[in-house]
Amino acid sequence: MKNIKRGFCLILIISLILALFACSSAKDEKDASSIEETPYNVKEFLISTPEEQGLDSDAIINVMEYASFQEMPFSSMLISKNGYLVTEIYYGSADRDTVMPMYSITKSVLSALVGIAIDEGYIESAEQKICDFYPDVEIAEEDFGKKEMTIKHLLTMSSGIVADELWDMFDGVSDIGEFIFSYQYENAPGEVFKYDSAALQILACILQKQTGMTLYEYATEKLFKPLGITSVTWDADQNGVNYGGSGIQMTPRDMVRFGELYLNDGVWDGKRILSSDWIAETITPSEKDKGYGYLFWLEYDYPIYSAYGAFGQRIHVVPEHDMVIVFTTYADVTYPQYNMVRKIIMENVYDEPLPQNPENEEIIAEMMKDVKEKMPPSE
Repeated sequence: MKNIKRGFCLILIISLILALFACSSAKDEKDASSIEETPYNVKEFLISTPEEQGLDSDAIINVMEYASFQEMPFSSMLISKNGYLVTEIYYGSADRDTVMPMYSITKSVLSALVGIAIDEGYIESAEQKICDFYPDVEIAEEDFGKKEMTIKHLLTMSSGIVADELWDMFDGVSDIGEFIFSYQYENAPGEVFKYDSAALQILACILQKQTGMTLYEYATEKLFKPLGITSVTWDADQNGVNYGGSGIQMTPRDMVRFGELYLNDGVWDGKRILSSDWIAETITPSEKDKGYGYLFWLEYDYPIYSAYGAFGQRIHVVPEHDMVIVFTTYADVTYPQYNMVRKIIMENVYDEPLPQNPENEEIIAEMMKDVKEKMPPSE
């Protein structure tokens, strides 16, 4: 009888274990499918006038007049303040659905993905060494210092590698990140700031290896869907690895969303997407260039940090005034021109609402018609 009872108990235990395993498997399948079917959190922008949010609309008129006088090739200018979109101007054939090339703004998106990957345990920290991810790479004796290269060195453009000259050598290379890492470098890691886009393909390859997803797939699940960014495309190399230094296209409104994520300390619509600590690290001046953080530019003249793209694509984050400023262009804009535009805006920002200015609203409306008709088509 005791043996029968023991046998019955054993059968019962095994049945419970199998049931639990089945539940766990079902949960895993449900979690996997729910990730794939996660909807985009498309949250409509709140709209307000500049004056209601403490921005003198004279600044908008002055910027548009200055841009016209200087023949600045804007395709869009958007400003959000206090969570409201207060300015949205498109030039030529551009509109809110026009997807613009971001060029090096891609780097700032890569920075965000590294932060998320650290939070999720795919990377230990910004101090983790690159050789941990490429243990089979043989490092020459003269390049021995390369063993000290870290994620942080790549994020702050101080890796010592100058790889932009190597693009013509990538054909047939199965792992561009490994190829770049194994290549001879110019300076020891951490010694010199040297802006280099191609070196960031090391980070791109590491993220794809560690997460098992392309950068685009990982960004879609962890960043774009939660932010409601639906417009993104992202160029990739011959191995299907999205470029880390350039290659993203998105709309100006989606640029505002990305900027507001940082403005709101990593939280969007009540959900934390980026850790507050990561943002604080990101906007801390690097040791070798005080105007650069983790793939973001830190402005000297105003309390602003920015994502820069070639030819004048800009996302400016202004925490002091709860503001994001976005510009896109279809040709090059000079730094002095941008500095003047930024100066005009920043000198007309206030922390309290201003009296409404219907006259300026009419002037801006007419100017918007004018730039739509007279500017050449945006490309």
